[in-house]
Amino acid sequence: MDGGRDSRDTRYQQMAAQFGPALERLARAYERDPDLARDLLQDIHLALWRSLDGFDGRAALRTWVFRVAHNTGATHALRQRRSRPTSRPAWKNWPACPPPTILNKRPTGKRPWTACTTWSAG
Repeated sequence: MDGGRDSRDTRYQQMAAQFGPALERLARAYERDPDLARDLLQDIHLALWRSLDGFDGRAALRTWVFRVAHNTGATHALRQRRSRPTSRPAWKNWPACPPPTILNKRPTGKRPWTACTTWSAG
């Protein structure tokens, strides 16, 4: 086996032992589903192991570990949000426009309700 890889594996094991419980809590904070949280934790550990050779000591190890974990968690959350089907389009969640009589009673000089072009009772 390669001596550099053994060194990286040893450093990773020490880092995982030191920060493991905190990384588990972080993964659960990003993901409520226990199975997806375990997947995220695995992704975080993989990202840390892959990027360990790039750690140059300019920041504290803890800072670097949590930056990698945060970036992995944020990417996970974005992917999950994009992959979840929505029950209705986002525009359907907009509030209904007020009746035209209310629109006409707004004082002049105030910003008009430009988003409301038609009134539908339903």
